[in-house]
Order: sequence, then structure tokens, then C-alpha cells
Amino acid sequence: GNEWISTPNKSLTFSIILNQKKIKNKELLPIISAVTIIKSIQKIANVECSIKWPNDIILNNKKLGGILIEQKKNYMIIGIGINVNEDYKDLNIKIKSISTSLRINKTPVIKLESLLACILNKLELYCNNEKIDFINEWTNYCMHINKKIKFYNKNTIQSGIFKGINENGE
Repeated sequence: GNEWISTPNKSLTFSIILNQKKIKNKELLPIISAVTIIKSIQKIANVECSIKWPNDIILNNKKLGGILIEQKKNYMIIGIGINVNEDYKDLNIKIKSISTSLRINKTPVIKLESLLACILNKLELYCNNEKIDFINEWTNYCMHINKKIKFYNKNTIQSGIFKGINENGE
């Protein structure tokens, strides 16, 4: 029931279809995708973002982007949405209080094609690399290590201290 509200020519929203047989760490694809986006934003926009498990990209405690991954037969589909060049007035009223964009955070206008190319190049590199410690990379960007969290478990709200993720990204 969730939706991603984007602004034409200002948001970067796209899907990638990958043959899962060609991904060396397919169980870590959500982790790899998040690290890819964070590092691409650092490179293109020179902005430090963080990750909120399991699939949010956060900037200044507001949602900058999100990742959704689903499996269809032998393929993994990664859906990515990033608020890039939106001004505050561009954000939908439903999300203004919880969302942000790179532009709102004083970043110069970013060429969407450059950010997309960087993400695709890094994703290809990371999906074919077994040697990178993706769990450690992800943990370096996680915004809630050792902090109190709440989450749903079998339709009940649980709370605890977020200590990290296991070798499968769980």
C-alpha cells in the first residue's frame, strides 16, 4: 500500500532487472543496493546520507530515497526512488514533513543522468564482487545502530535496541 510520489524531471525513479544467477551476493542485494546509492550520492553530490533499515535513504533525519526489491522467477527487480532536484514547494503535501531532496539541502542542481550512471556502474561492480564486506559497509552508514527502535512482528509492535544485521542482511 505504499507509494513513491515523484516530481517529473526532478526525481530519479527507475527499476533495474537483474538475472539472479549472475549476482554473486544475491541474498545481500538490499544491502548492496543501499550502499551503492549512498556512495553514488557522495560521489555526485558530495552529500553524506545514512541508511534506515531495511530500505530508506535518509538525509538530515528525513527520507531522501527508498529501495524496493522483489523476485520474479529467475530475476530480481530493484525499484529505486531518490528526491534529487525538488524544491520544498515541489514535495507533495502528504510527505512534506517527512521527506527531503538533495536540492532542499543546498546541493546544486544535479544531472539526473549522471547520478543514474554512477548508481548503475557501482551496482554492476558490487553485484560482481565477492570480496567487499557489504555488511560492514552498510553498518558504517546505518543511522540507528545501538538506538531504540520499534518494528512490527506478526502484527504486534516490538521494541528494542538495534544492534546490527546478520551476514544475510537480516
